[in-house]
Amino acid sequence: MALALVVVVASARYVSQTRATGPSMEDLMPGSEAARAREVSILIGPFGESMVEGWRFVQQPGSQAAILIGLTAAAALFCFRIATLIERHAGLHDDDPGKLS
Repeated sequence: MALALVVVVASARYVSQTRATGPSMEDLMPGSEAARAREVSILIGPFGESMVEGWRFVQQPGSQAAILIGLTAAAALFCFRIATLIERHAGLHDDDPGKLS
């Protein structure tokens, strides 16, 4: 249930963020991205430039939605695994599905 709710929320956030976009800096000032990338490369080096690019990727609505869905799925699997281990430890889980009670 929670996973389905997160998928709906992530989809709604993605749609709202993609519809609300205005013109980018590159649209307003052609060549500004290349100049900024060069300045960043000079100031903080190639590793810093790759970190800035990674941060930009994470800020995109599609990336945010994918991260949200992925983390929620991982949390749901973790909770399911913990519940299964608790049931097995308490003797509530039948390991032999062919066994009749």
